[in-house]
Amino acid sequence: SSGINAEWPLRPGAKTCARKLVPCVKSTHAALNMGGLLGGGYSSHNMMTEVLTKLLTVVVADPLPEIRLATLREFNRDFYKQLALSDNIQSLFLAVNDGSHDVREGV
Repeated sequence: SSGINAEWPLRPGAKTCARKLVPCVKSTHAALNMGGLLGGGYSSHNMMTEVLTKLLTVVVADPLPEIRLATLREFNRDFYKQLALSDNIQSLFLAVNDGSHDVREGV
């Protein structure tokens, strides 16, 4: 773990970012289930989706399988709707074909 931090101190931030997105994803789903998003909700939804897409792109490209696996594991059931978007599916296909067996299984 110390080697990961020494190489790139922001790497653990990917996992933290994914974890911090969960409340935003849940509130967006709740708003959509109640008939839509009002006011800035649509912008919040777009921003959250964009952050998730960029995070997924960065994580899949990380050279360390431990980082890829740890962050991908943070994308639980709450993320399924966003992960099903076409840009995210492309990144997930990269992860399904990952060089690490553990990452492939984790996806």
